[in-house]
Amino acid sequence: MRVELKLVNPLATYQSIIGDLFSVISMHTNYKNWLCSNINQLVYFRDPENREFSSMGFFYEHQSQEYQYMYFDIPLLETNKINYASLNVNILEFIMSKINDEYYIRLPINMCNVKESDSDRMHMVFVHGYDDERKEVYISNFHNGKKYARHIYSFGEIEKGFRNRKDNVEEYLSDVIFFKLKKSKYPIWIDKIINELSAFLASCDIYQKYKYSIRWNKCQIYYGEQYFDELIYDLKLGCGDLRAIYVIYDFMKIIKKKAEILVELNYLAEKSGEIIIEEITGLIDEIWLIILKYIYFVSKNPESHFMCNEEGKKIVSYHLLKVKQGIHQVIELLLDGLKPA
Repeated sequence: MRVELKLVNPLATYQSIIGDLFSVISMHTNYKNWLCSNINQLVYFRDPENREFSSMGFFYEHQSQEYQYMYFDIPLLETNKINYASLNVNILEFIMSKINDEYYIRLPINMCNVKESDSDRMHMVFVHGYDDERKEVYISNFHNGKKYARHIYSFGEIEKGFRNRKDNVEEYLSDVIFFKLKKSKYPIWIDKIINELSAFLASCDIYQKYKYSIRWNKCQIYYGEQYFDELIYDLKLGCGDLRAIYVIYDFMKIIKKKAEILVELNYLAEKSGEIIIEEITGLIDEIWLIILKYIYFVSKNPESHFMCNEEGKKIVSYHLLKVKQGIHQVIELLLDGLKPA
C-alpha cells in the first residue's frame, strides 16, 4: 500500500525546517492571515565560542528563546515530540502509523547510512509518505547539501540511519517531531505587522526574546537592517555563512507575498501594492544574482571563491548594501500604505 500526504511547493527553504513547515502550513485555510502577521523580522547571531555555529541568520520566529521547537509556537499546527532515545518501537511501524493518522514526521537519522550521502552526521529528514510493498519512504531534504527537494529512501536506509544515531547531539536532533494541520482561527494582526516591521527598520527586538535567554546569552545578536551590516562584516573577514544570504532571499519573497495578500484582502491600496511588488521583485532579482554568481558558480569552481578574492567581497558587499537600502524603502512604503484593521 502506498500512502503519501499532500505537500505544496514551499515559499521559503533556506533551511529544511523552514521548507518542511511551508510545505504543509501553506495548505491551511488561514495560512494567508498567518503569513501576513508573522515573519516581519530577521535576526543575526554571532557566537564567539562557536557552540552551534560561528554566525548565522534566521527568521525571527525560527529560533526559540531556549530549546523549544518552533512548530510548537504556531497555532495552526498540532505538534508533538518524542525523545528518540525513549522511542522503543520499530521505527518503520511508527512512521507508517503516524502517516496513516495524517501526521508529517521530522526524523533524526545518521546520514552515513543513506545512499549517495558521504556525511557521517545526524540530520533531520522530513517524512511524508511510504510504500510498504516497494519498501520505500518518501522524504524531503537537502540531499548532500543540494537543493531542497523530495527523495526516496529505502526501509533499510531509514532503519539503519535511525538505529545508528549518534549521542550527545544538538538539542533539536534529540527528538522525533510529528505534526499536522489543525482547525484554528487566525486573524490578520495589523498592529503586530506595523510594530514588527518598524522594529526591523530600527534594528531592535521589541519582545526582548533573547535578552535573558540561557541558550543565546553568550551570542552577539543583531536585528533587522543591522543583519545586513553584520553579514557583510563577516563575509569580508571570510567567516560569514553563505546560507544567511538565502535567508534574505526568502524574506523578500515573503514580503512580496504579504503585499499581494494585503491588497487582495483590502488592507493595502492596490496602487501602493503594485509599487511595492515591483520594487521587491527587483530586489529579489538582485539577491538571486548574488546567489547564482557567487554561490552556485563557486560550488562548481571552488578556486574562484569570492571570499578569497577582495574584488569579489567588494561586489557582494555592494549588492547586499543595495538590497538593504531597497528593503528599507519597500517596508516604509508598506507601513505607509497599511490600512487599520
